[in-house]
Amino acid sequence: MDPKIQKSKEFFLSGIKYFQNEDFENAEKDFLESFNLTPDRLSIINNLIQIYIHNEDAIKLENLIKKIDKTHIDTFEAQSGYAYLYFFKKKYEESSNILKKIKSRNIDEEKLLLSLEAKLFEEKNEFDNAKLIYEKIINISENNAKSFYNYGLFLMKINKTEEALKIFNEILEKEPQIKSKEKIVWHISLCELKLKNIEGYKIYKPLSKTEYEKKFLKLKELTRIEDLISNPKKVLIWGDQGYGDMIIFSRFVKYISKKYKIKINLLFPKKIKELFIDFDENINLFENDEVQDLDIYDFQIRLSCLPRVINYKDFNDIEFYELNLKPISSNLQKKTPNIGLAWSGRSTFSNDNLRSIPLAYFDKLLKKNFQFYKLQQEASENDIEILKKYSNITDLGSKSFFELANIIKQLDLVISCDTAIIHLAGTLNVKSYLLLNYNSHWIWFDDSKSNVWYPSVEIIKQIKMCDWSTVFQKLETNIAQLYS
Repeated sequence: MDPKIQKSKEFFLSGIKYFQNEDFENAEKDFLESFNLTPDRLSIINNLIQIYIHNEDAIKLENLIKKIDKTHIDTFEAQSGYAYLYFFKKKYEESSNILKKIKSRNIDEEKLLLSLEAKLFEEKNEFDNAKLIYEKIINISENNAKSFYNYGLFLMKINKTEEALKIFNEILEKEPQIKSKEKIVWHISLCELKLKNIEGYKIYKPLSKTEYEKKFLKLKELTRIEDLISNPKKVLIWGDQGYGDMIIFSRFVKYISKKYKIKINLLFPKKIKELFIDFDENINLFENDEVQDLDIYDFQIRLSCLPRVINYKDFNDIEFYELNLKPISSNLQKKTPNIGLAWSGRSTFSNDNLRSIPLAYFDKLLKKNFQFYKLQQEASENDIEILKKYSNITDLGSKSFFELANIIKQLDLVISCDTAIIHLAGTLNVKSYLLLNYNSHWIWFDDSKSNVWYPSVEIIKQIKMCDWSTVFQKLETNIAQLYS
């Protein structure tokens, strides 16, 4: 055998082992080595495409497709890659057109195409059709755990929390040592918490492991509050997930400090640290880059995992704290009510299209004799053009969290979708309306009214997926009662 072909085969077989163990990073490395040696082998191309589809990596997928030999361009592998590539680029019509032309040769290929079809239905908000496709995948999967897992994720997305929880538990019952167990347990915890079962905290462990996070995860994890009490200076608590999560979970640090009267080492990103400068005299506050020497710490714990260590028994026992800020000067006028608005979040956030609100819904409100302030940092070009129609809204531009917080503190009202802005307003104890999507974050639970976190925040939640009309009907009524 040609030495080049032999070496390619060795890399390929090694990649297969990594792939089967869901170690896609190392699988990709070996498949690429194999591909560089024998670029005409469809089996290598197919596996690389599978990895890039799994990672939703449009750039790598496109670069690979460009390298495919012209003789293979019409193959299932190449065409399915193109279909997914257009999907990742949000060119849904092009993706759908290619999908209609592709013919699968086996069950695995059919599942790949059906999964894309389901995703396309989701993007069109045709969730009933998507559900039918997912059920079809389940029927042909012969108890394939991955298919059931994907179905569980979809059920979570459409707010069928109990059904999703049942699916995830059944997977673990059938395969207790499944390779993706960590992911499944994570989603079980989210389902339990959303159903207001505080026991979900016991298995709550975020999956995200960025390079920044990996650094801290090398340290032993704090699992008992006793270890924090006995040696607090050797425990590092670090902010994880989004800014909203850091704001809401910071109360647990306050709780520990107040209850046990101990010094705590708390690590926050620079952007949010300044909010907490006067947080608590018992808290040593650091920025991410200020912590270099990890050897001085015996334990670490994510901020969001503190409830598990504290062992809360009831959500209603969560003590609210109001964030106190040193005031800065303001130019806010007081002739009319001053109202802050945030209608969309980061576009890169998963399911942002479901939580963000088309600006057109605010038209009736913006025509009222109020003074409005744009609190969100991002806005689409289209939204910026729409805002030009209104003379009574001020774009605050790019502000730090500290500056925004000081402005929010002086507002009469904040109206926001589910972004860090609502957490900021809530922890400042400012009257607020949270306009909440149907498939909301677990912290707002599965009913429409529960809010154990912020006494000043009133939730107005969608009655059904993607329908903001009833939300704004309720908002209009509330505004009329406030400012009649």
